[in-house]
Amino acid sequence: MVALKLAVSTTLIALLIYLVEWDQAAEVVASTKAVWLVGSGILLMLVIFMDGLRMSWMVPVRNLPLTEHLRLALRSTFVMQFGFGVLTADAYRTAGYVARSGTLLKPAFHVAAARIAGLSSIGVVALAASVLLVNSEDAAIHELGTRIVTIVTSVVLVILVVLACFLSILKKRRNDVPDWGVTALDALRAVTPGIWVLSMTIVVIKGLSFACILVAIGQSVPLQVPFLASIAASLTSMLPIAFGGLGVKEGALSGTAVIFGIPIAAAVSAAIFLRIVTILTSIFGFLLSFLIPEHVSH
Repeated sequence: MVALKLAVSTTLIALLIYLVEWDQAAEVVASTKAVWLVGSGILLMLVIFMDGLRMSWMVPVRNLPLTEHLRLALRSTFVMQFGFGVLTADAYRTAGYVARSGTLLKPAFHVAAARIAGLSSIGVVALAASVLLVNSEDAAIHELGTRIVTIVTSVVLVILVVLACFLSILKKRRNDVPDWGVTALDALRAVTPGIWVLSMTIVVIKGLSFACILVAIGQSVPLQVPFLASIAASLTSMLPIAFGGLGVKEGALSGTAVIFGIPIAAAVSAAIFLRIVTILTSIFGFLLSFLIPEHVSH
């Protein structure tokens, strides 16, 4: 499985390299404004801290301070970059909460609920950005916006139907609900309006981070472009088919950017820059986590 995922990542990266005009890419890199790359990294670090805050609001581990949630957020981000993406990071984080609480179901379901909140927030931001695309006079962009609206709406409806069925079953079996059902329901109830707002803010900041990358390489585009590119990257990188989303995320970022008229050399350069900034940020966060005083809940 490891060899297969590495092969997928290598193939996708090789394809991107094949498509790029490297003379143009060299010009893009030479004119890059480093200060905007630093700004992108700062925004990504803010995302990690906000993710830790979200988990501290959701995961029911008694007497566990915010610093411990931040430590797990910093380390799980590092694991996500050097593991197999989101699933590996969530597994690492769940294991951390299990070690600190002594229980499995509650942390596991609450981490999953936090992921659901994140995905649904991505959908909301995607819909908001797509509305602007639907009103575009460009036929290709109009069609893209329409497809995104259709896909996101369909996914949301499916999720709502599944949740409605789940809640209906629990309601009918109110006196005979298994322990895991009660725990799952409690996890879903933990997704409060505050969690939604925080999750959508995280999605917006990720979009702004990629916007900084585009500005760094001299690309001026409407704000919905980096938002949609970032959303596409977030969704595709969740597919467990590549090593840390390598190649898949870059393809989604550069592909979306090209649709909106950004030259492919600039688009691929921006995607690679974001990968580099993300890796450096995750390494910095991993090292920073060792400076946070450790606390073990009893």
